[in-house]
Amino acid sequence: MSRTLVKFTCKLCGKQQLVNVTLARTRKYCSYACRDESRRIPRKVVICKQCGREKLKDNYLKGQFCSPRCASLSRVHLPLTAEQRQRASIAGRLAYMEGRRVSGGGNRSRRTTYGSICFRSRTEARVAELLDRQGVSWVYELKRFDLDSTTYLPDFYLPDLAMYLEVKGYIEGEKVPLFREKYPELKILVVFQRTVDATWRGGGALCLQMSLV
Repeated sequence: MSRTLVKFTCKLCGKQQLVNVTLARTRKYCSYACRDESRRIPRKVVICKQCGREKLKDNYLKGQFCSPRCASLSRVHLPLTAEQRQRASIAGRLAYMEGRRVSGGGNRSRRTTYGSICFRSRTEARVAELLDRQGVSWVYELKRFDLDSTTYLPDFYLPDLAMYLEVKGYIEGEKVPLFREKYPELKILVVFQRTVDATWRGGGALCLQMSLV
């Protein structure tokens, strides 16, 4: 039984072949190489706005940074003025009245909005406000660290002081000692809820002096 052959043209390279008429109806490319090349996503060179490094990115990605770290550093929070702090406080109260602030039961923290950032707890938001009062720049949750058996994400990074700041309830927990042990070259200061609340209510300043443990 003879097969009917027809001329087939590859959609990518234009190469012509004689193939079975049934196959010609479904085939688009002359080889797997042409098929894979047609599926390859076009890429473009992006210059990172933070560090100036060049990186190839897919065309459909609209990022302007080479990494999540550079994206976070570009959002370093500069201290708010007194007027901006007042507006942020009013916006937070309105969000609470409108039900946009999430409240958890039991020991769960209450998410709180300060400025344009939604913090995981009210204490963290108060720390951000205290840092603004003191004129200290900060970045919220800049980098996650690998601790072998788990990971750790410090609450704040203070670029002016080159140190991390962790906000805790009443105990330090297990991750901070592990972080100090694995990354002895990095500085981290732990502040507790009782100290933050007393400082925030009294209008004082956080003590950012630390002794390395």
